[in-house]
Amino acid sequence: MKFCHRTSKKNTLLLLLLGGGVILPACLNNEESTDYPSTDGNLPNASDTLEEPSVGEPIGELIAIDHKTVRNGIESNIENHVDGLQDALQFLTDVAVVEHLRDFFFLEDDQNSDDPEDELSIDFGDFKDALIDTLKARILVEETASLSADNNTLTYLLHPEYFCASEAEEDESQEEMQERLVDEQDCANRLTENPIRLQVVSDDEMDFTFTVKVGEDEVEALQLQIHNDFIAVETKLSNIQHLVRVFVDEEHLTFPQLFTGSIGGEIRKEGSLLYTARFAILDDIRISPDAEDFISLSLDKATKPGSVTIDGVGEMITGGLHLGKIDFAMPWQNIVDGFFSDDDSMEWMCEINSDGTEVCYEQSTATEEAPQVEGMLRFVVAGMTGEIDIHNDTIQLFGLSLGQQATVVSVAEKPIVSVDINPDDGRQFGLDFTTVGNGFEFAFSPLLDASIAFSMEHISDIFEEMPNFLKDEQIGVRFDGSQQPILYMETGESFQMEMASGQMVLWSSAMDEDIIIGEGMCVGSINEDTLTDEEKAQHHELFGGVTSINCENE
Repeated sequence: MKFCHRTSKKNTLLLLLLGGGVILPACLNNEESTDYPSTDGNLPNASDTLEEPSVGEPIGELIAIDHKTVRNGIESNIENHVDGLQDALQFLTDVAVVEHLRDFFFLEDDQNSDDPEDELSIDFGDFKDALIDTLKARILVEETASLSADNNTLTYLLHPEYFCASEAEEDESQEEMQERLVDEQDCANRLTENPIRLQVVSDDEMDFTFTVKVGEDEVEALQLQIHNDFIAVETKLSNIQHLVRVFVDEEHLTFPQLFTGSIGGEIRKEGSLLYTARFAILDDIRISPDAEDFISLSLDKATKPGSVTIDGVGEMITGGLHLGKIDFAMPWQNIVDGFFSDDDSMEWMCEINSDGTEVCYEQSTATEEAPQVEGMLRFVVAGMTGEIDIHNDTIQLFGLSLGQQATVVSVAEKPIVSVDINPDDGRQFGLDFTTVGNGFEFAFSPLLDASIAFSMEHISDIFEEMPNFLKDEQIGVRFDGSQQPILYMETGESFQMEMASGQMVLWSSAMDEDIIIGEGMCVGSINEDTLTDEEKAQHHELFGGVTSINCENE
């Protein structure tokens, strides 16, 4: 199994942009809260709550409801929220940097953003219609509803006749029909064995709270609030597994021994074309296996770890992420298995018959099995913070940080990768991303000094042809040399990267000299056809072909 392979420039850039975005959880010990806000009329006293909920709202005094009120109110609220979000985001279709990003990453070579069919558009209509149709036809079905004696609580039972039914595809074959009928029967059996009920209450006109209850014990799996000014969801990990287990067998998905905590999220209308989305860790998350065969994860309670505000009137998007120390682990065997295929490889074989004719046939060859390994792959991140601001054709990222210590990845308690960013500048940086001409500008502030220490020697025997620099080496990239180093990347047919301000320095502990791309110069590659085998052997495996060249100006 080869460790690396070549990739396109688009994929390479995408990996570089996403590579720093590792969100993993931190490790401490606490117990979870176990109660949702009551929906049975016994409401908590607001004065007893020390902290206002960061998602949703407490349930007030219940009012009478019926099926028609619930169905029409939910449909109206969903339509208003989806249409409102769509309208609030419309300004993005005129933001050059967003359209340019879409063109670069998602348009095929034969597509053109000037073509009306390929123009950037924001349309949630199909999603809205599908969601409302599903709710009305499969879930909020009047025949499955029962109303409490006080008319305050309406309960829907997910009935197989409605929830499991599926329409036949056009020109459905006999085999496809049989598969569909088998799936429908399997769904019906599962719902019969583990009934799912949706309990609905309301404390104001057009404001509804759903509690999803699973099984004969009616375990509260999640709570959903659909109000005229927000939609919010809250769930307990220990209870959500009951809902998942209705549709997914244990042989296909195993839950760990300890699986606790509460999470929530909401999107709220704050004003005209103004929405704020936020998520929260409502109770400490604790995931711990009873053996080294599952992920281990924990994250402390945080009521406001992340949010995004969409301002359609001001034509901007702002947001932030604020997480503390993060620790995550998963079986190393799972990672190793991913590098090896379970399927046999097929290759064409050709032979010459006795009469001189060539006969070719496809032959199956067994692939190499993944070696058996022990231990856990562990990520430790000191924290993750950052802010984003999208306006005036610019995406601004500031306060970006992975905490005040290096990020470490280890296998069986031995480090394999260590990442550090701006250790001499508070371990944080900013980045302005904008469209200039037929390309992008990346402006760093105050600079970017990123280094990676590799130490994979002790796992190198697992992989075929692991590059030497991954075994025991430090490499890095630094953008400095001016008050705001700027890298310009032209994305047209003549793709090139130019240092518009400052310099870019590529270095390695195995290189005698750094590679420096000075101001006004472009990143180029050495023509290896002009080199001898000895010269090629002396080149660094990662940076050896990179050099500074004059830019091609139109």
